[in-house]
Amino acid sequence: MSRQPKTRAFPIGLLAAQNPWWAKPERINDDPTIGIVRQSKVPWVPRLLYRFDWSTDLIYSLRGPRQIGKTTLLKQMIRQFISKGYPSDHLFYFNCENLNTRQDLVSVCEVLMSSIRRRSEKRVYVFLDEISAVPDWQRGIKYLVDTGAIRKTTIVVTGSHSMDIKASTERMPGRRGQSSDVLDKLMLPMKFSEYVETQDPRIGQAIRDEGLLEQTERREAFHKLTLGEVPKAIDKMASYLNVLNGYYHQYLVTGGVPPVIDDYLKSGRVDGARYRDYVTAVLGDLGRYNKRETYVRQLVVRLTEVLGTPISWVGLRKGTDIAHHVTVADYVDALRDNYTLTYLYRLNLNTKRPDYEDNKKVLFRDPFIFHALRTWAIGADPFPNTMDFLSSSENIGKLSESVLCDHIIRLAFGSSPQRHTFEPTSSVFYWRSKKNREIDFVVRTNGQMIPIECKCQEEIQSDDLFAIAEFNSLVRERCGVIVCQDTLDVRRNAILIPLSLFLLLV
Repeated sequence: MSRQPKTRAFPIGLLAAQNPWWAKPERINDDPTIGIVRQSKVPWVPRLLYRFDWSTDLIYSLRGPRQIGKTTLLKQMIRQFISKGYPSDHLFYFNCENLNTRQDLVSVCEVLMSSIRRRSEKRVYVFLDEISAVPDWQRGIKYLVDTGAIRKTTIVVTGSHSMDIKASTERMPGRRGQSSDVLDKLMLPMKFSEYVETQDPRIGQAIRDEGLLEQTERREAFHKLTLGEVPKAIDKMASYLNVLNGYYHQYLVTGGVPPVIDDYLKSGRVDGARYRDYVTAVLGDLGRYNKRETYVRQLVVRLTEVLGTPISWVGLRKGTDIAHHVTVADYVDALRDNYTLTYLYRLNLNTKRPDYEDNKKVLFRDPFIFHALRTWAIGADPFPNTMDFLSSSENIGKLSESVLCDHIIRLAFGSSPQRHTFEPTSSVFYWRSKKNREIDFVVRTNGQMIPIECKCQEEIQSDDLFAIAEFNSLVRERCGVIVCQDTLDVRRNAILIPLSLFLLLV
């Protein structure tokens, strides 16, 4: 059993201040974050909201970048419980950023639970926001579990840095409860399909009618693509292609960040403060790990220069003041851990594993994240420079490769039999042949290796199919996928599908 830490008392009134719905359930609607959603042109309700088991003692983690709406999601969870008539004083939210020690965390939870248990044995739901601000918080939670202080309680903790939460939850073996689903939830910017759903009720309804909200239906549709068949759902959604392409070009401006989308829909531009807020949040996270702002700036500039091009850590160091390629790798990992970047390894067809010694392909997770950091790094006025960047079809192609990569990773996660331990670099790769033909992405799913090419151009020529033909001949797959601009067609060894349609499958 954990040793009892020394705690200081927290008056129940202090806890009630963050939970005004205890006094009057309807006051959840006065919460500022709920109010922002109500007034927004992007009333996003993440699908993640429905992927929690509230019936048993579990400790969930909710990770994701700052400014994306994790706090809002917690308040939406509370509002959902209240709307169903659950006792509002059994729903506890607490922002942990002002707690100094794990002892404070223990005290907060003990005061809460003792107050509730004096009058009720009903299940309690505890939402601990930004818990990674509390040093050794997991030891406090372990103590509470071991002493039985949080029995009949379901807990959700949030954090903005993946390594903080991941490492801490791994130090609580056997304390988090048993579930067949993943306890570590990841909240990312909204996917393109969610973006469309929030803006166009007609298309949103069509997506629902075709079953594309259901993960199993989307997987089945993707499987049909790998067999060289156009799924029925995609065939029907093709009638919306021009409208979807218009939404996609907006998505390249705003990404999937709700406040940014709201700005753009209300005024036709994105306020400069949105860019600054995101950059400040990223630099603040990295500063906690002693990362130099000058190195981050130089590295971002270099990454935008080589976006989508396989490169070594040594090559990425070129043109920066960073003394060693090991430092480059460390900074890229830090940016990956706060959900700014992702990177892929080249697939070794002999071993069917990533080639860790070869060049890496480094991409951004979200278009707005890319624009915010790029314009900060070069010192440009953010919104005008974003629009100037997107006036180039070449730049649109490069950024679209990042969008496609992020969505493919989500697809791989959804179909992975090992979602508890999912690692993107073991499921998504790029490939290059001895003839220097390159496949942008290879996704491992259901025992298959599926090649996916990103060709954001109007015409697909016969030589655009050569790389897929060579890859398929080596791995004995039937069909590859070429994600393009406007064409929906079946060719000899590949199926062509517009990017905005393909993204509905993820």
